[in-house]
Amino acid sequence: MSETDSIICYCDNSELKAIWGAQVPDILIVGGFLIPRNQILNLIHNAEEIKKSYFTDPYIPIKWNLKSLQTDIEKRGGKNLFKKVLNYSRQVRADLLNILKAENTTFFISIIHAYSNKRQVLGETKQDLIGFAFGNLLMRIGSFVKKQNSSIHTEVILDWPERNDRSPFLKEYRSGWERGISGDVEYYCGPLCNIKFEQGPYFACMKLNVGLQMADLIVGATREFVDFSMSKRSENSFGVQEFFGFLEKFWASEEGKIVGHGISISPKNCELAKMIKNVIDK
Repeated sequence: MSETDSIICYCDNSELKAIWGAQVPDILIVGGFLIPRNQILNLIHNAEEIKKSYFTDPYIPIKWNLKSLQTDIEKRGGKNLFKKVLNYSRQVRADLLNILKAENTTFFISIIHAYSNKRQVLGETKQDLIGFAFGNLLMRIGSFVKKQNSSIHTEVILDWPERNDRSPFLKEYRSGWERGISGDVEYYCGPLCNIKFEQGPYFACMKLNVGLQMADLIVGATREFVDFSMSKRSENSFGVQEFFGFLEKFWASEEGKIVGHGISISPKNCELAKMIKNVIDK
């Protein structure tokens, strides 16, 4: 990358229930990818061509959980179109991930396991957990950018959050940007303002943004991989195979280590972290 490079990070977040008896989702995942700004239009064009080849509609929204888009898709082409989308769901998602892998992209995932099986405790702390997971992601992205070239300008684009609550993302980003701190943990890369990150993140509608749809696919496949790590899903399941297919796109150390770099798991020594690391190491 040259000194004039500008990159964009598209991020999405998700949650799922673990095997430890939680009454509410107790694993949070935040992740996405970095791409040079001058390659975004090519990515969008290729994604639109794939959608057009399947559905004649280049602008139809595609994400991992297609059933959540049923209303939007039926408004575009009725129930028959939605049925067709479901019929081709595996192929179109796989094709979209393939073009994402073909670009000069780098993937990042932050996974956090909350130790609680009490609904009220997780309910009170979920916003802090979201911020913490986002902070883990930001400090790794910052470290990657700093190693590439400290003159790179970086923008972060997030999916519009549930219940319109942007506060955990804004609070964490501003703390990382001004002070390089997440709670009481210092960012490895130092304050993001020193490595030319934008002053704040941007929020966009996933249904209208191809980059965010791609980030959702990464997070969706990762969700299935986490389930597989906990012996809740088969290795042959679609998402697990897709995850292994893009594993090499995660930022890795010079020794090829992914966990702790492109994939962050917190707490580091929890049972979930051990399960995930064991599978990746194999």
